[in-house]
Amino acid sequence: MVDDRPPEADSRPPVAGSRHLLIDPAALDALPTRGPAWRALLDTASGDLGDPDLEDQDNTNAGQTLAAALVYARTREEPFRERVVEQLEQLPELSLDDARVLSIARQLGGYAISADLVGYREPEFVEFMADVRTRDIGNHGRWTTLVQTSEDTANNWGTWALASRIALSLYVDDRADVERAADVFRGFLGDREAYAGFQPTDAFEEGWVCGDPETWVPINPAGCGERSGAAVEDISRTRGPYPEVDGQGLQYSWEVLAGITMTAVLLEEAGYDDVYDWSDGAILRAAEFVERHDGFPSKYASTQYVAWSLNRAYDTDLPAKPAGYGRQFGYTDWLP
Repeated sequence: MVDDRPPEADSRPPVAGSRHLLIDPAALDALPTRGPAWRALLDTASGDLGDPDLEDQDNTNAGQTLAAALVYARTREEPFRERVVEQLEQLPELSLDDARVLSIARQLGGYAISADLVGYREPEFVEFMADVRTRDIGNHGRWTTLVQTSEDTANNWGTWALASRIALSLYVDDRADVERAADVFRGFLGDREAYAGFQPTDAFEEGWVCGDPETWVPINPAGCGERSGAAVEDISRTRGPYPEVDGQGLQYSWEVLAGITMTAVLLEEAGYDDVYDWSDGAILRAAEFVERHDGFPSKYASTQYVAWSLNRAYDTDLPAKPAGYGRQFGYTDWLP
């Protein structure tokens, strides 16, 4: 397998397809194959990837598989593609009996990106990835499909469902659904004219809402003091009443940041060039809320990639550790 050296770019055949979901192939080919971020990526791609398990909401196999897919796409070293395909081939046959929408939402987007990077498009797999978006997963009283969850709730279940929904729809080339999901994301960031169908959960704390609770938006707008940028549903998970903020509220807010960052990365590459500007920079505003409460750098390995993406998008200096990987995304200290 490839070591920590610059490959000979002119000798590498192109990856199938003219464009990736995650990154333009020309930009990918320009990325370095040396330095600490590359070595961390290579180590993950070469190591034990674990096993796929769509019933386990904390499984990181999709994130580790993404490492192998990125290394293959950068180097064209066939053993890395074989490692990715070995994981992807298992997905259509995996049990979903004990899965919930959250467990598949935290993983399927990463597999879609990986499949795209290595040009894996076996008909059974593509059909599975298309159908699972609206498959009734069950095991929850309210959220049972990816699409329905992404449009019903503005908490971390919804943001992860939306991120994976978009990745899946891009992978199966369902542009109409990508456009629908982009409107939902606009609504999440504060544009109620684009979408306003989110329903409060039992945890919803009206004290965190800026303005009229009847016309609340999931990410608070600017101009409302300490509440500006708060992810209303998930900061409401703080154990005490407003205006208390505790580690639980911040942890759930980090899940929101991770989901919306992945969504923004995908939408920008899909042609939504101004996504980071939507609702006056709502994504950055959400990060700045967390930063004001001493939430940066993230305490959680699964969300270290957020700061790198946002610092590049906004030319900011949010405190960051090595990006690593989450359940399905990461390596943003190497990616542009």
